[in-house]
Amino acid sequence: MENTIENKAKFFALYWGGFDLFNDKRTWHNAPVRGDLLDRVSKQCYLRLKPLSSISDEDATKALNLHRVTAKVFLELYPIGDSIELDAVDYLRSKGYALPFMGISVEQMVEWGWIKL
Repeated sequence: MENTIENKAKFFALYWGGFDLFNDKRTWHNAPVRGDLLDRVSKQCYLRLKPLSSISDEDATKALNLHRVTAKVFLELYPIGDSIELDAVDYLRSKGYALPFMGISVEQMVEWGWIKL
């Protein structure tokens, strides 16, 4: 997948409505998904997200739908970059964790300026 505005817009749509979108001049607070998403997504816009390595025990437990899973166990079971269940991915995104997207690593998204951790 390439670093294009269209691909960036697809990624942003996964978080849009629950997170702020930033650029050097403006912040869009909890912006809803609308038809003009692509127009707003410029090369300067980014999301502020959390690295998965900072997952809390509570979020790890909920993501795995288990009762006594610590963050350390979660990261051992699902090293960053490995695939996990879709429900867990949706939950983690809803909590603001940065996750790989269609073959693009979190590190690559940081390098491209899509996100800041």
